[in-house]
Amino acid sequence: MDQINQDKSLKCAKHKKKQIELIQVINTQNENQNQSFFYCPGCIYEDQSFDNSKYLQLDEILDEGHKNVIKRWPPINDYKIIEKLSNLCLMEDANAMMQDKIVNFFNKLRDDILSKLDIMQKKMVELSLQNTFQKQKLVKQYQDISNIITLRQLLLNHEGESSEELQTRYKQLVKEMEQKKDQTTNHLQSLLNISQTLQGNVNFEHAAQIRNRIISQIDEITFFNQDISQNNSQHANNSSCQQIVDQIVTLVSNKTNFCSDAFLLSLREQLQKTDPLLLTSISNKIFQENKQPIDFYKLNEEQLQQISEFVHHSVNLAEDKNYENQIKDSTQIQSLITLIGSESDLFDDENKLQLKKFFIEIFPFLKKININRIDRKNIQNILPLINFKQLNPCNLVIQKNEDHSYQIKNQSNDSAYYCYSDLILDVNKKYIFKFQVKMKNPNSFAFVGLTRLHSQQLAYNHPVLDNFSLILTYENSYIKKHSNSGIDNQFKGSSFQFKSEELLLELRIDLQNNILQISDLPKKENMLALTENVASVLFQEKNLVMYVSVRGEQCECNLLEAKQVNQFQ
Repeated sequence: MDQINQDKSLKCAKHKKKQIELIQVINTQNENQNQSFFYCPGCIYEDQSFDNSKYLQLDEILDEGHKNVIKRWPPINDYKIIEKLSNLCLMEDANAMMQDKIVNFFNKLRDDILSKLDIMQKKMVELSLQNTFQKQKLVKQYQDISNIITLRQLLLNHEGESSEELQTRYKQLVKEMEQKKDQTTNHLQSLLNISQTLQGNVNFEHAAQIRNRIISQIDEITFFNQDISQNNSQHANNSSCQQIVDQIVTLVSNKTNFCSDAFLLSLREQLQKTDPLLLTSISNKIFQENKQPIDFYKLNEEQLQQISEFVHHSVNLAEDKNYENQIKDSTQIQSLITLIGSESDLFDDENKLQLKKFFIEIFPFLKKININRIDRKNIQNILPLINFKQLNPCNLVIQKNEDHSYQIKNQSNDSAYYCYSDLILDVNKKYIFKFQVKMKNPNSFAFVGLTRLHSQQLAYNHPVLDNFSLILTYENSYIKKHSNSGIDNQFKGSSFQFKSEELLLELRIDLQNNILQISDLPKKENMLALTENVASVLFQEKNLVMYVSVRGEQCECNLLEAKQVNQFQ
């Protein structure tokens, strides 16, 4: 301090009594070497070319030089640099302010996180009560469905009753439960499905992944640009590593692997400790092109068990011929084949073969189908009851096949020969007949319809005169309706002609409701019905039978099916 005071008392060499106030710091090399660089007030007054910008106050150096930036020192090319440094020093203590901001940031972050965690915790607890398996809820619904409480009370509260009275009440309850056994089964199965789904509805692995990411991101908090740049680079690397870890754990945690939560957690922890260079060296092309993994995690335990059985079944089919034969001969497969065989208007031979193969492939999923409960009482095959007759020997050839179907064809072009079924149609029943018509030559004709079973009339008149018929002919490669003969009303579609040499037809008969309709198969896009004046009296007819008539060589009208049904599809 004494040295500073001594320096402050520097006297001007020219003006002995005056103290030095300024020191020249700029352009000193260009000045006269004999000229003094120290100026007192007298020197300033005498120097008419005095330039204040070249000088620095002596007391500024002495008072501030040890704690601040001096604007004009040292000599440099751009004094704006020193000026900006000096201005920065004039600011308040930024370091203290920054520390306060950092503390405030973390205090607020802690409060925000705790508040959000509290909200999410309450939300997840509430959801767990709604969307997870709970024994209390299951038992309550089971009680409502099964009436077990009623049974329990019946057995507990029987004082004053005889054994016979108790048994009577018990039998009544059992009877009621037996009557709604199907409904109870469905309700309990639904309860089982829902409960199994809820049981597998919790996934802590996903939450653990989020927790780890949050903790990792907290480590990246910084307020300094250099660290931010480094963090961005590190974050990119960590994100890549974390993505690879997530993908590996996701693949391993596939529900079909049945891995425990403890194993998955341990696997994740060990992978996160792995050298990042090793992880990032793994190809990110995990899946095959245009392929994605199956979302097995969305399935419940029952569905996963079904898939497991299906895989086991598929392997056995491929490796064990005896196993395949056992499946083919099983009751389920044979019953289903019989069922689709009864609906031949819906399935041709190729479709039947494909369906049989499909049923064998999905056999594990067919176990839930109770074939015996399928109501087939509404369909009765009456084909074995059909017998075709002719009044006189003629050129009509009738061949009955092993499946009771009929092949009916004419060998000449001279007349339209016919035959009729001896099955008299019941006015209170509904019938479906399926025909196959084949035509190759022009001027071929086929007749399908009903006629009155009167021997004398049949002997002399063609059944077409009864006006309950459809006449088909072959012209210009088309099978089409020929002329009006009763079944002429275009009930569906725009026309009744088909560019083909073969046509499948369905004849529907419901005498009580005046229905006599013919449609093409299998699409049923076109349908003909009786004209109104004929349909209005159809139910009054007695002894009606089905008949077939053909004319022309290589012309056939074959009866493939005959069924009695409760209603038309």
